[in-house]
Amino acid sequence: VDHRAAEAVAVHACPGDVHENIERAVRFAAAAALLALVVCGEYLFLRSRYERSPLVCLVTAQGSKGEFTLPDGTRVWLNGDSRLSYPETFDAGIRRVRLDGEAFFQVRHDASHPFVVDMEVMQVEVLGTEFDVINYAEFATTEAILCSGSIRAYGGRLPAPVTLKPGDRLVFDKKQGRASRSRVSTQNYSQWMGGSLSFDDTPLADILTNLERWYAVEIDAPEAWTRQVRMSFKLIRNESIEEILKAMSLVVEMDYVCAGRHITIIPQQPKNS
Repeated sequence: VDHRAAEAVAVHACPGDVHENIERAVRFAAAAALLALVVCGEYLFLRSRYERSPLVCLVTAQGSKGEFTLPDGTRVWLNGDSRLSYPETFDAGIRRVRLDGEAFFQVRHDASHPFVVDMEVMQVEVLGTEFDVINYAEFATTEAILCSGSIRAYGGRLPAPVTLKPGDRLVFDKKQGRASRSRVSTQNYSQWMGGSLSFDDTPLADILTNLERWYAVEIDAPEAWTRQVRMSFKLIRNESIEEILKAMSLVVEMDYVCAGRHITIIPQQPKNS
């Protein structure tokens, strides 16, 4: 009885101490929970940081070009002032890359791992093929030209998915939000990676297409006129676009205006005899 009375007295004699102990225990438990949350969050952050494959970014300066091989064996030629980013190792699903500028791809065939090129206005998906894509921020259009195989463009601002066949050119007008498809000579879109260009009695329209790719510029000229004019010359790397245009104007009656990466060619009116 005495022991029970003593215990009762001890309990009732120090109520403040008991409450203080309880508060300390609650504060300790909360601090421990917060510490566990911080540690857990830090672990998840570090784990996700080190488990995510680092990105590789390939960059070419304006006026230069580069040839690269991706982790899956795909070969890429980057035109001037272009950037291509991709993971150091592709995951088990999609081989995805991001392009700003122009690139020609020779994609290693792998039916179980589609190859996807991400651009601002669309994505291009392919299993294995050769194609050229142009996605310069300053240009009025984004383009995809298929040389061989099959590709599908979709997503972004593209109104509807489009499947291309070899020789198809898909052009998306950024201002109007419209896409158009046409048939082209793929040779005009696959020669810019080499060391020189040669034209032998070639329509000016085809020459200008090659010059656009070669110098990574946009050239506007009346289409009907460019189909009528034919020229022959050889182009090497160290000649600027201004030098080429000046030489062309000595042979063909034309004026030209350069505004950054946009060039306008204006045919001159025939002079009266």
